[in-house]
Amino acid sequence: MKKLNITLLKARNALFITAFAFLALFSSPAWAQVFLTDGDSDGFTPLEGDCDDSDNLIFPGAGGCRDADALDATALDTSYSTDGVDFFSIPASLDIYSVISPDPDQFFFSGESNGEPLLFKISGTLSPTSGSYYNTSDIFTDTSAPANSRYLSSLSAFLSQDYACYGTTGSEAYGVVALDPSVPEHISSFGSSGIATQSLALGLFTENCILLSDGTDLFVFASGCTGDESTCTTDVTKRDSFTGSIEGSFASSGTYAGLNNKKLIHAVNSFSGSEFFQLYADATTDALSLIDSTGVLVTSFGTDGYADLPVALESGQILVSDDEIYIAGTSGDNSTIHVFKMDDTGTLDATFGTAGQLDIVISSEVTEPLSILNVLSYSYTLDNVDQFLIGGSLGDDAFIATLDTVNATLYSGHGGSGDGLFILNLGANEFSSSVIIANGSPALIGVSNQSGTSEVYAAKYELSICGDGIIDPLEEGCDDGNTIAHDGCADTCAIEVLKYIDADHDGFGDPLSTLQLIDPSLIGYSTDNTDCDDTSNLAYPTATEACDGIDNDCDSTVDESGATGETTFYQDSDGDTFGDADSTQLACSAPTGFVADDTDCDDAESVINPDATEECDEVDNDCDGSTDEAGAEGEETFYEDSDADTFGNPDSSRSACEMPSGYVSNDSDCNDESSDIHSSADEICGDGIDQDCDGEDLTCDPVDDPTTPTSGCQMSQENQNPQSFAFSVLLLIGGLTLVRRRLTA
Repeated sequence: MKKLNITLLKARNALFITAFAFLALFSSPAWAQVFLTDGDSDGFTPLEGDCDDSDNLIFPGAGGCRDADALDATALDTSYSTDGVDFFSIPASLDIYSVISPDPDQFFFSGESNGEPLLFKISGTLSPTSGSYYNTSDIFTDTSAPANSRYLSSLSAFLSQDYACYGTTGSEAYGVVALDPSVPEHISSFGSSGIATQSLALGLFTENCILLSDGTDLFVFASGCTGDESTCTTDVTKRDSFTGSIEGSFASSGTYAGLNNKKLIHAVNSFSGSEFFQLYADATTDALSLIDSTGVLVTSFGTDGYADLPVALESGQILVSDDEIYIAGTSGDNSTIHVFKMDDTGTLDATFGTAGQLDIVISSEVTEPLSILNVLSYSYTLDNVDQFLIGGSLGDDAFIATLDTVNATLYSGHGGSGDGLFILNLGANEFSSSVIIANGSPALIGVSNQSGTSEVYAAKYELSICGDGIIDPLEEGCDDGNTIAHDGCADTCAIEVLKYIDADHDGFGDPLSTLQLIDPSLIGYSTDNTDCDDTSNLAYPTATEACDGIDNDCDSTVDESGATGETTFYQDSDGDTFGDADSTQLACSAPTGFVADDTDCDDAESVINPDATEECDEVDNDCDGSTDEAGAEGEETFYEDSDADTFGNPDSSRSACEMPSGYVSNDSDCNDESSDIHSSADEICGDGIDQDCDGEDLTCDPVDDPTTPTSGCQMSQENQNPQSFAFSVLLLIGGLTLVRRRLTA
C-alpha cells in the first residue's frame, strides 16, 4: 500500500516536475537545480515533498515527513487559545439543546434555565465577546414565555429579526418568539407581545422544533412523541414573518399534518429555497419527504413525495449540495455513522458506497450514545475533490469526520491517525456539539453539562499546515518544509511559476522586468512580457484600439484606422472649413483636408458655404437651398405699379435682386390708382388735376380762344365746364343771327 501511495503522489506532481525541468534545462538558475535535485537519492525531490533531502530515510511516506502520527493530520490549531481548545463557564443551571451558526461570526445557543427559555451568543473568533448581544455576560432569559419552557432552536437575523422556538414541559403548547437583534427583548408586533403560540395536533409535548424560511415567510416544524414513533406527530405551519399569524391557506387548513405518527429528525430548505426536506422516522422505516411553500407534497420526489431510507435513524442531518442530497445519521449501533446519497428525485445513488449507503465505523468499543449534530459542506478547489464534514458528539467527547464524496470514503489525509476521523477527548459529561467553519478552518463548538457547572467548549482545527514538509494533496501544491517565498514553493505552499512584473494588472508583463518565481495566486505578475506600457491597463497586445491617444494594442500606432470610437469626417476641398456630405472618412481625428462639418453645398467654391453672405448673382451662396433670397447683398429698390402705367409709387417699395411682378424701377407716379396720371402724362388746363405729376394744374387762357387751351393745351371733353360750353353756344347763335340780319338788310 505504501508503494502505491508513493507512486500516486509522484504521478500527481509529474506535470509540475516536467515544467520545472524544462525551465531548469534552459535557464539552470541555482534555485531550480536545488529544487529539482534528489540530493539523498531517496526517490523524492524537495518539490515532491521531501522535507530533508540530505537523509534518505526521511521522505514522503516514511518517517519524518509523513510518519504515522503526522500523515496530513487534521491537527488542533494551537494558535487558537493555548492548545487549540478554549472553554468558559456558564451558569450550572443552563441546559443547552441546540447550537446554530448562521455565519462564521455568530454562534447561537438555545436552551433553558430553571424552566425559562434562554439564548446567548459567542463571536466568530470562537471566544466570548463582552458587550455583544446574547453574550455570556448577558444571557437572555425569556421570562415572558410560559413556565417550564425551553428554547429548542433559533433562526438568526432573518428579515432583521431573530426568532426562537420553544416547547413546554408536560404540555403540548409550543410557540415562536420574535426578538430584536440589537437588544434582547421581544418585538411586540409579532403574535401577542412577541410570542405566537400553538399546540401539537395530537396534544403531545414538543421535543423538536425547527425554524426555516423561504426568504419571505416563517415555517415552523414541531414534533413530539409519548413513546415510539407510532405515538409521534409532526406539525408544519406557515407564519407571517412580521405579525406571526398563521397563513390559513397553507396545506388547506393552516397546518400540514402529513407527518402524523412520524418523528421529525431534521428539516432543511431544498435546492430552490422555497421547498423543504423533512427527515423523519415512523414505526417501520425512516424516509425523506418534500413539501412546497403551500404545504403540498411534491409528488415528483421519491414515491408521491416520500423517499425511504434502508436504515432507521435516531439522529441525523440533511445536507443539500447542488443537485445532490446527503443524509448522515446514527441508528441503534453506537459505533457507526450511516451516510446516504440521493439525487434530486429521491433516488439513492448506486455509485455511492454500497447501493447509495456508506457506513463509517467510529470505534468498535464505543458504548456512549453517538449523535450527529451537524453536517457541513466544506468545498476544496484543488484536485476538484468535494468533501463535507460530519460533526457531533460521542458520549463525553466530540468528533469531526471528513468525507470524500467522490470516492465515498473518509478522506485519509485528515484525522489524528490519517483515517479521516478526529476525536476530541474532552472528558466532559453530556457533551453536545456542532461543527462549523470559522475563518476558513473547521471548528467544533458545544456545551457540556456537568454536575455543579456547565461549560462551552470551542476547538479549532488546521486541515493542513504549510511549511511542515507534509504535502496535503487537497490544499497544498508543494511543501518544502519552510514558508520562504521565491524558492519554487511559495509561502502558501503553492507551486511557484516564473513570472514578470505586471504593474497595471492587465495580464501582460513589463518586458524590462526580470523573471522570478511567484505564487500563481498573487496578482501583479504575468508569464507574458509583451506589454508596451505597464503603467496603463488600457494598453496591452490583445486590447482593442480605441480613440484615446494611446497605443492600446501595442502595434506602435496610435488611434489607427478601425479603432473603436471613430468619428466620420467630410472632405473640404475648397478649404472653407465646411465639408462635403458625399465624401467621408472614418478616423479618430480629422485627416488633412477633412472636417467634422458636412454642410457645404459646393465644395469647389470657397465663397460658397453656410457662413457666406448671399449675393445677387443667381447662386445659392449661403447653402440654405434658396438663391438670391431676400436680404442678399446687391439688392435694388423697386416700386409698386398698381395702375400698370410703368410708373411706380414712391410710397410703396421693395428691395430684391430682380424686379418683382407689379413693380417698376422708377418712383415718379403721383397717383398709382390712375394710369392717366404719371410723370409723362399730358396736362389738361383748368381741370384741377395734376396729370403730369409736376405738383400743379395748368391754367387756361379764355381771351385768346375760350374753347382752346393755351400753350398747346387741349381740353378734353370730360374736363369741359358745362357753364362755359353753354355760354359759348349762345355766343355762336347770337353771332350767326347778327350776320343773317346784316345780309337780309
